[in-house]
This record gives sequence, C-alpha cells and structure tokens, in this order.
Amino acid sequence: MKAVALQLEAELDGSLAECWEVLTTSRHLAVWFGPHLTLDARVGGQVEEHWAKGSRKMVTSGIITAFEPPRLLSMTWADSDWPDQTQVTIELEPARTGTILSLTHAGWERLVGLDYELLSAEHEAGWNSHIGSLLLYIKGFRSNLDQRRALIRDPLP
Repeated sequence: MKAVALQLEAELDGSLAECWEVLTTSRHLAVWFGPHLTLDARVGGQVEEHWAKGSRKMVTSGIITAFEPPRLLSMTWADSDWPDQTQVTIELEPARTGTILSLTHAGWERLVGLDYELLSAEHEAGWNSHIGSLLLYIKGFRSNLDQRRALIRDPLP
C-alpha cells in the first residue's frame, strides 16, 4: 500500500504571532473554522469536531502530539467510524510579507478497508475550504488590529 499525504500551503497576511493566535485560540477558531470544533491547545490536549454526513452525526477527534508555539501544531485525526488515526501537522514560517502555513495530512493508508484515496480527496477539499476561511479571517483580523492601532495613535476628538 502506497503512503498518501495531503500537502497544502498558503501565505497568510499576518505576523507569525498573529497567525499562531488565530490558529490555536478558541475564540478565533470558532469564527473561521466553526463553533463545532474544540481544541485544547497543549500536548496531550483533545481536538474534537462535531459535524454531519447527510443525516448521520459524526465526530472527528484527536490528540495534540506536538505543540511548539508559534510554529508547530500536530495532532492525530480520525472520524468516529475509522479503523485507525491519521496525522495532521500544521507548520508556520515567517515570510517576507506574512506567514507561510504548511498543512500535511498523512496516514491515509492506515485506513484499511476504507477508500482512503476518496477520503483524502474529500479532506483535501475540506482543508482548502477551511484555509480559505482562515485567509479571509486573518485579513479582517489584521485590518481590525491596524484600525485599533490607528485609534491609539490618533484618538478621535
């Protein structure tokens, strides 16, 4: 069985610290990922996403295996009906004009008995959608920070 890993990358319009905060803080996650996701941001912390597949309620869960602010977040990831876990790793690196986010979702070949190629394709679409939401949210988050800083520098009369 050949190893299958999704690898996605995006340039975020924010500093490393801002992007890490938006990626790992519940109040931000609830907006750009959705309120159906909980993340206990620490090694050994739980990740849980409640969602529906048609009329069937699903739970995706995992454990954080690496947490190295502000650059690395790695966790196990499995739907409640999977026979094994996959691994999601998110890395942040400063770039000249923002921050590069690299997401790797690996371990699909461990899902013996399931169509792991179809599952990985479905998750690629899902991750791309979430990254798109993250890009828009960070742009707005950054804009709000800039507006607050301007008010502090030049308070209204």
